[in-house]
Amino acid sequence: MTRWITNNEMSDDEMRSMIIPASIPSLLVVEDDPMTRRLMAKMIASLYPGFAIREADNGEQALAMLNSHVLCIVSDINMPQLDGMRLCWAIRNSAVYR
Repeated sequence: MTRWITNNEMSDDEMRSMIIPASIPSLLVVEDDPMTRRLMAKMIASLYPGFAIREADNGEQALAMLNSHVLCIVSDINMPQLDGMRLCWAIRNSAVYR
C-alpha cells in the first residue's frame, strides 16, 4: 500500500532535502522567514502545478541550489548572510546563467 505524504506532514528541512530531478523546471523561493516562505511556496505551487517549488532560507542557500532548470527566483531583499541584491548580482555573474 502506498501512502502519500502531504506538505503539511513534512518539516521545512525535509521538504528542502527532497531530491527533485534536474529535468523538472523549478521555481526558487528565497525568504528567511519560514512562515512567509511556506505561504509563498504554496501560493506559487497552486498557480504553477507543473513546476517543482524549491525553498531557500537565504541567498547563500539559493546559490547552492541553482542549476540551469531554475526558471524563476522570488527573493526577499533583507536576509542574513547574503541579501537579495547581492544574490541578484551573484546570479548575473554566474556561469550557469550566461
